Amino acid sequence: MAITKIKSLGITDGTIATSNIAADAVDGTKIADNAINTEHYTNGSIGTVKLTDNVITTAKLNSSAVTTAKLADDAVTTAKVNPAQTDISSVGSLSSLAVTHGTNTASVATFINTGDNATNEGVVHVKQSTATNKPTMVIEQTGEGGNPGDKQGLLIKGAGQNQGDGLLLGVETSNSNIASGNIIRPFSVWNGGYVAVENKNNETSFQIDKEGLVQEVQIPASQNSMNINGMNQTISNSANYVVTGLTSAYYNSNSLNNSGYFDSTTSKFTAPSGALSCHYFVHFQTLLGITLPTSSVDHYGYIGIRMNGVNGAGIPFASYRQVTQGESSSTISWETMSVSGVVRLDATDYIEPIFTGTNNVSIRIHSGTYTSFSVIKIG
Repeated sequence: MAITKIKSLGITDGTIATSNIAADAVDGTKIADNAINTEHYTNGSIGTVKLTDNVITTAKLNSSAVTTAKLADDAVTTAKVNPAQTDISSVGSLSSLAVTHGTNTASVATFINTGDNATNEGVVHVKQSTATNKPTMVIEQTGEGGNPGDKQGLLIKGAGQNQGDGLLLGVETSNSNIASGNIIRPFSVWNGGYVAVENKNNETSFQIDKEGLVQEVQIPASQNSMNINGMNQTISNSANYVVTGLTSAYYNSNSLNNSGYFDSTTSKFTAPSGALSCHYFVHFQTLLGITLPTSSVDHYGYIGIRMNGVNGAGIPFASYRQVTQGESSSTISWETMSVSGVVRLDATDYIEPIFTGTNNVSIRIHSGTYTSFSVIKIG
């Protein structure tokens, strides 16, 4: 209802009757400015019909509602504040939140939970609930500078557990194309002071413990030796021949063939499919027999390590032995020969032990357990 001008000076009971109001205005002598003061009302309160929509002053508020300490300015609207709501569900027309300030000695935002955190989502939960090709969260520092050894980027602090085995940082995935959608943790950092990398079966494949020791449980490696059959090969057109009959079943052989990278049928050691290019240490040793010449023409024997079946440039390591007529009272000169080195193999590259000698001459691999072929990834 509008307040109209008072037309009578007689007020007997302390109230203003509607019959005393003649016009639709308030005399300027009663309200000197454009504010409403408590002296204009007997009960010291103001109803919503007595206030304009977007202006609130301390004179219009009772002390139990909003004080100047709670307000940043003198304009508060219902669109900005919902008194019955204790969290922020939507900010702005785009439902986004941006917080900035230019003070380099204060945090832009701080989240503190002073009690025990009883939710799996943590004190702060950032979630994207739809399929996307974009990151869910980006931590970016674009300003260059800073002192060497200072902390930039992301720093995770944790007091750890008394037992020292709590998870400090974990990366988990449940991609349906990996491990049938089961949750796997390819990377983790533990409060006990070690870092672990796991495979799709949640098996630890790489670990650095708190003492700095490194464990790789799936190092491609093999060590195999000759059986008692031996080899007797007459060389044809100076061809190279692969040493066969190597297994890990004999007493002088360490039974080692991680994940079957060595094929005892073909004597090929093959780098794992899909693996990164890596360095391998390889060693080949044998007791080689060279048939002695019956004339002044010398005979030779030769062993080597061959990559991907390529002769010449594909044989980075080799060992050579030459014999002469009358060198031994026997018809064969036996010599222990070995060759070793480091090779770099890409995925599915293979290496194999080979031997050869003088054309049309018989070259032998001894039938005893003197021949071995060993390979191990070193980095």
